[in-house]
Amino acid sequence: MKKNLIKLMAALLAALILAAPVMALAEGESTEPTPAPVVEVKEEATPAAEAPKAEEPAPATEAPKAEEPAPAAAEQPVVTEQPVAATVEPSQPTAEPVATNTPVPAPEKFTGRVEVKRVGGGELHFGDRVTLKAVVSKANVKYSIRWEAMINGAWKKLGTDEKYEFTVTKENAGLSYRAVVVADKKANEKESDVFKLPTVTEAPVEEEPATEELVAEQPAAEEPA
Repeated sequence: MKKNLIKLMAALLAALILAAPVMALAEGESTEPTPAPVVEVKEEATPAAEAPKAEEPAPATEAPKAEEPAPAAAEQPVVTEQPVAATVEPSQPTAEPVATNTPVPAPEKFTGRVEVKRVGGGELHFGDRVTLKAVVSKANVKYSIRWEAMINGAWKKLGTDEKYEFTVTKENAGLSYRAVVVADKKANEKESDVFKLPTVTEAPVEEEPATEELVAEQPAAEEPA
């Protein structure tokens, strides 16, 4: 219907345009021509049926961008730490230990006497068994005995018993012997006088008893008559 109305108005406008000069001539030339009214016909645009919109293609998935390497951090200048001088704080004065008045007893010195004696008597021969004994008198503290012999110019330890026994040989027959009293955990020691064995001789050889031979008596021969 809108289209018919537009066509009708267009036809009417055309008729008016054609009739305008004729009317001007009829009124006379002296009369200024009256400008024909211009009828503006606005053609309303018929909204066209909207065409179905084409489906827009789905946006392509962007490929993952390769991670750009992070820019290398600018090298920081190496700062050398200056050695800090250690500050020594004054130490607090320490309290000195209070000395106790308890006197420490000095080790008691051995005041007794020791001497070496040979057990038994008589002559000595090589191979005999000898026993030496340490005789202690007036002992005032506990003690122990150490036997020594002078060997190659130095005293050598032999034993620690009250007695010392050994077999006489040519090597030990001429040695010097002594007994040492060790008192109060070796705080003090006291030696005996040097002891030497008497002269040692070779053992006598026992003579075997002589055996008498018995001679049988022969009977006397008879003389002839």
